[in-house]
Amino acid sequence: MVTVVAPVAALLVGAAILFLGIGLQSIVIPMVGAAQGFGIVTLGLIAAAYSAGFAIGCLVTPGLVRSVGHIRAFAVLAALGGTVALLHGLLIDPIAWGVLRVVSGLSVAGLYAVTESWLQDRSSNQTRGTVFAVYMMVNVLGFAGGQLLLPVLDLASLAPFAWITILLAWGLIPVAMTRSAAPAPIEDTRIDIVKLYHRSPVAVVACLAAGLALGATGGLAAVFADRIGLAGLILAAFSGGVLLGGAISNLPLGRLSDRTDRRWVILGAAVAASAACLPIITVAQSGPDGVPAGWAMVGLAMLLGVFQMPIYGVAIAHANDHTPTGGFVETSSGLLLVYGVGAVIGPLLAAWAMSAVGPAGLFGFILVANAGLAAFTLYRMTQRAGVPTQERDDFAPSLPRTSPVALGLDPRAEPMQGDDGAAAAGQGEDAASEHRGPRTEPTQSTA
Repeated sequence: MVTVVAPVAALLVGAAILFLGIGLQSIVIPMVGAAQGFGIVTLGLIAAAYSAGFAIGCLVTPGLVRSVGHIRAFAVLAALGGTVALLHGLLIDPIAWGVLRVVSGLSVAGLYAVTESWLQDRSSNQTRGTVFAVYMMVNVLGFAGGQLLLPVLDLASLAPFAWITILLAWGLIPVAMTRSAAPAPIEDTRIDIVKLYHRSPVAVVACLAAGLALGATGGLAAVFADRIGLAGLILAAFSGGVLLGGAISNLPLGRLSDRTDRRWVILGAAVAASAACLPIITVAQSGPDGVPAGWAMVGLAMLLGVFQMPIYGVAIAHANDHTPTGGFVETSSGLLLVYGVGAVIGPLLAAWAMSAVGPAGLFGFILVANAGLAAFTLYRMTQRAGVPTQERDDFAPSLPRTSPVALGLDPRAEPMQGDDGAAAAGQGEDAASEHRGPRTEPTQSTA
């Protein structure tokens, strides 16, 4: 693995530092907003604004890169990301923050895309699977690590926003110093959500539900923890607990889905995630005096993450089972957009639920989102047969916090042209067909 990762080590280090800054920003914004007296609905709108900006960034970055090139695009996005982070500390106003979060989401998505372009450019068909796996691990650990920096910062000062800006700036150095030539221009990906839904309704609804739930927890979990009396490291760990729990279970549940109808895994995970919300809701309704030891609450958050986080990746794999050879990036990009729509709507609905019934409304909303997914999945299983095992692709962990560019690193994507381009060009389609079995077109029975 060392020989595979070494050529992209600087890029991965830069990505790790970027994720630290982005993770820290994700928890500082709601906590400072709450301390400044922003209401729950306002915080939900601010969280939704970031998700909207991220989705816009995924769509506009390819055009920006084609227009001015990777280096200039990277510089523009870096300047936006760093200055906008600092402006949050200088302009403590909900309307200003809503606008800033849109710009922040756009810049972060662009930075992801440019960094991932370089990673893809420095990888070959033989190494991209390992690079992709390491990148996913760096993503999770960096983001969660950034949230754990919260207890050492004074939220009443400008320091948290200054540190976010510093981390974003430091993360740019290894990427900007890379000696490799700029990658080829980022291509636009054609997305047809209607066709995607007809191909795999369960995958589309699962990604939407995942966006609803994870968008809500990402934007409001720290506020929930604060409202029920958690603080310091416990609060930060609770906020990142869903992500860390998912990191543990993503691969095992994915591998399980390789051995059975993936819809059973989606159904089971949705039901279990709904059930995992119940003790958290009970604690929230009992008031501060009924909150158990802080680390027990972190454990409950991780338990939810064990079942919640893998739904997105299994849905990607399920949709890919119904996708013709060579269509993985198009399908996954469409599902990433669907997830993004859910991540915009989720914080809004969850904030409304919290304002109506108190902190418990957050996890009540997540329970309802997962219960709805479970009901829809069960219904679809009565309508269509599952995909035969020999016609499925192998599962690979997927995270929604990437740009469509990262999908080209996924080992399930079509072979890249590179150092081994001739071999890949000559053998890619046959190899993919052999891997998939006899099917070269999507199965007629959608799931």
